[in-house]
Amino acid sequence: MQSYFEQATLQSWVNFAGNILIFMPFGMLLPLLLRGMSNPWSKVFMLSFTFSLGLETSQLILTIGTFDVDDLILNTFGGLLGHGVLRWLQISIAPKTS
Repeated sequence: MQSYFEQATLQSWVNFAGNILIFMPFGMLLPLLLRGMSNPWSKVFMLSFTFSLGLETSQLILTIGTFDVDDLILNTFGGLLGHGVLRWLQISIAPKTS
């Protein structure tokens, strides 16, 4: 694992962070748009995965990029991380009752 990080270039770090960051707003906005959904974590997971799969598949079909499983995993994680940030903000900002 350490060898992997030693060989990482700036471009690979930008790709890594970019794939996560680009899907964070999706994970934040989805629960706000679909208020009252049951089990939002699984819905955010499934919709982030499905949307990312659609993007990766379209890149493959249209030959405008490559189908990369790493992107699929990182995008899905970004959606979940975005949802986690939203939940943290909601809990932090929510009025505290005594």
